Amino acid sequence: MQMVEMMKVHENEHNGKILFFGDSICFGEGVSPQFSFVGLVSVALESELGNRCPRIINHSINGDTTRMALDRVAKDLQAECAETVYLQFGLNDCNYWHSDRGLPRVSANAFVANLTELVIRSHQFGARKVFLATNHRTEPDGPLEHKRSPLAPNSYLENLIIYNQLIRTVADLTGSVLIDIERAWLEEESLGRTASYLNQDGIHLSRHGNDFYGKIILPFIKNSTSISA
Repeated sequence: MQMVEMMKVHENEHNGKILFFGDSICFGEGVSPQFSFVGLVSVALESELGNRCPRIINHSINGDTTRMALDRVAKDLQAECAETVYLQFGLNDCNYWHSDRGLPRVSANAFVANLTELVIRSHQFGARKVFLATNHRTEPDGPLEHKRSPLAPNSYLENLIIYNQLIRTVADLTGSVLIDIERAWLEEESLGRTASYLNQDGIHLSRHGNDFYGKIILPFIKNSTSISA
């Protein structure tokens, strides 16, 4: 756990902000902002806490990988000095594009290093708590599977499962709080509930999917330092 000891927290920077930093799933692609899970969490917190509700910021961008996130980390993460940071990446990192000749957009080793650095920088710039979320399962034979490179050694879903396990590894290595979306998704799937959770593209969340995310994530956010203090 030496990585945890490296993370310096600046006490004077605690400001109650909650920062969501991720890709199109955090951005809320395919639904109106108020129906995204970040929007739902924001409304629920404001309803319960009123003027005690912390400021919620969403600096998520469609299509982002962890490599692209590091390119904008100074402006979109470090500058906020948020007390609570929610990180969710991997759906784009694990993808195989035709132009990459059989390589994922971000290799497994680079993904671990990039995600670890995002956690370290979050703490260095004021975060008391960092949440790392795994990703939901995509359709096994959905549209995305037919777009991947024929040189890819795995299906998109198989690679996504691998990258979800890497997220768990980083959470353990850095002492981050794991929000295991994939595990909760599989429980819902066993009950036959996930069929309505995805849009027609087989990857982005429908309104029902965002509702599911919101219900999973809200208790974690409510128990974060700035709210429970």
